[in-house]
Amino acid sequence: MSSKWHRALNRMGKLAGLGSADIKMLRNGFLSNPDQSAIHPIPFSVDVDDPSYEESWADSLVMCHNTKATNPIDPKIFPDISHIYYTEEEGFTGIMRPYDVLSSITFVVDNNDKEE
Repeated sequence: MSSKWHRALNRMGKLAGLGSADIKMLRNGFLSNPDQSAIHPIPFSVDVDDPSYEESWADSLVMCHNTKATNPIDPKIFPDISHIYYTEEEGFTGIMRPYDVLSSITFVVDNNDKEE
């Protein structure tokens, strides 16, 4: 299992109340910038234990659509994810959710882990 998914599963477990209270998780990364003229993403840093922190299973999911598909998927079926299309005429286009996580890393700290 990739590290990206491993960390996401750790965060989701922590949000569900599983695991040890001694484990601290800090998530840092970059969000998509909804400003069409922006050239840089928005940096973020959050404490997963913060009561206002929320994350869903759909966060950061991106569906890459086959523009030549016989039976294309309507993006309205999956409204909570981003959708990317590619054509030779337009290049990459799509529907990005505002403030979608582009990349992140989760630091996991065990407060019980003491050096001997």
